[in-house]
Amino acid sequence: MLMRCFTLLLSCMAIAACQQEPAPVDDGTPPSPALFEVSNPDGQLEGWLFGTIHSLPDGTEWLTDELEGVSQRAEVLVVEIDGLADDPAIPRIYRQLAASKHPVPLTARVSEDRQAALAELLDKANASPGDFANVDSWAVALQLANAVSIGKPENGVDRLLIAKFTGREIIELEGAAYQLGIFEALDEKEQRDLLASVIDESREGPAKLRRQVRDWRQGRLDQLVKPGEAGLLDDPELRQVLLVDRNLRWVEKLQDAMDEEGPMLVAVGAGHLPGRDGLVALLEQAGYSVRRIQ
Repeated sequence: MLMRCFTLLLSCMAIAACQQEPAPVDDGTPPSPALFEVSNPDGQLEGWLFGTIHSLPDGTEWLTDELEGVSQRAEVLVVEIDGLADDPAIPRIYRQLAASKHPVPLTARVSEDRQAALAELLDKANASPGDFANVDSWAVALQLANAVSIGKPENGVDRLLIAKFTGREIIELEGAAYQLGIFEALDEKEQRDLLASVIDESREGPAKLRRQVRDWRQGRLDQLVKPGEAGLLDDPELRQVLLVDRNLRWVEKLQDAMDEEGPMLVAVGAGHLPGRDGLVALLEQAGYSVRRIQ
């Protein structure tokens, strides 16, 4: 699921979509999204690792007393991208990178067995194939993923945590230009695989998306990355570029920051935390103690 892996930068732009009003996904149980405490090899507290989600329906309760306490104790917030809501450069960067140098009809980039699902997805986005003739395939994928999201980016956990840290230091792991550049650097085959993954997920409708949000809210990380249900992360090449390589870069940055900064709250997409290539395992391999506290 795209929102688990990337901050949806298109949420900062005017993307037309015929979305229904998102409904809360709370099931009456107290929220408990995944939160870890990180200590260095000497046993000293370095901070906390929190798995976020970048878009949520209105009314979704997720902030716990434990996380609130951590957000007050932390001196620094680390996020993928800062300034999502008010950075005027993001739309400009997107338009520059998304413009195709070799226009190809959208329908020619999608296999025959996905044409009907593509047409339905375009209808949900209030768009036609011609709207994307001059747009790179990765950008089409992001826009269409945004069109079927069940949540709102203004409810994204990252944004609300950034607001809580007003007046304190905030560190970006990537920034908008870098993150968009990752997509732009994909070869055309991988861009089309990304687009195909978005189309395939759209076929499953909102029920799966709601279940994934509920799994996030309850901290069920293993359910978020189940083989065969992880969408684009089941593609080995996309997984390497969009998840593994980024996690490796982030761990290096986090180690440097931990050496210099006070206790920090590291808040990144929940899909980056679990598994052998996840941040929890990579930090442990680097000698840190990572203990789940929620």
